[in-house]
Amino acid sequence: LIVPAGPGGSHDLTGRVFTSVIPAYLGQAMIIKLVPGAAGQVGSAQAAKAPADGYTLLYSADLIDQLPQYTTKPPYSPDDFISVAQINTQSQSLIVRSDSAIKSYKDLVAAVKQANGAMKFVHSGRWGPSFIVGARLAQKESLKFNYTAFRGGGPSMRALLAGDGDFSAQAASVISSQAGKVRPLASAGNKRLFKDVPTFVELGYPEDMGVLRRVVFAPKGVPADRLRVLREAFSKMQSDKTYKRLMTRVGANLEFMDGASYEKLRPDQGQFYKTLVNNLTK
Repeated sequence: LIVPAGPGGSHDLTGRVFTSVIPAYLGQAMIIKLVPGAAGQVGSAQAAKAPADGYTLLYSADLIDQLPQYTTKPPYSPDDFISVAQINTQSQSLIVRSDSAIKSYKDLVAAVKQANGAMKFVHSGRWGPSFIVGARLAQKESLKFNYTAFRGGGPSMRALLAGDGDFSAQAASVISSQAGKVRPLASAGNKRLFKDVPTFVELGYPEDMGVLRRVVFAPKGVPADRLRVLREAFSKMQSDKTYKRLMTRVGANLEFMDGASYEKLRPDQGQFYKTLVNNLTK
């Protein structure tokens, strides 16, 4: 299982959960290979070039799948993959260190405006999920700040904690692992993830703000019988109590969708990211 992200991030954490459980339903082990770089493009390209035999999979996301075709010239295309299953969704939150003088979203906006470009926003890579949260924040509130990229959610979180940045956007699973070292200011989704912390929707953002769909893909051309085995294994795993408990513990939203259904969403996702890029770059 190629994970196109660095160690310690939400992709790594959730991937290690389901690869520890799915052997009971697949009949063999699933081994993670971390391949970070270029906001998921390096690992995705490696998966696209793998034999389409069902033995190499990609643990990706809607953003990595559909966005790069509008921002750069990636060494792969969405057409190189077919969906096995949507495993879960990730909710991003804006955060600062717990010792920061910034106590709320309103405080953050005021501080960034006063700093006039001097504050550092640390993120997981250009056009990655946290980068987009920062970019949409800047767009909505007419803000200027310094974008500082790191290779994945884990490294960017460590940079924030080390004082190499002023604020960040991180997955709930990564935030929950920090035991009070950071302070959430706003979170994705329609329901509050943290007590007394507003959602982006409450702050006037659209419902898709900060929400990432995590998906397992296979290289296009995988034999139908092997794709069926993979899809059935992921579907059966959803009723596993250990799987549910562990995924909840790392802060993942258990929103499963079978591969055939997810395939129908991908064209609309592509159009969404095309519009998003046009709005952010015009």
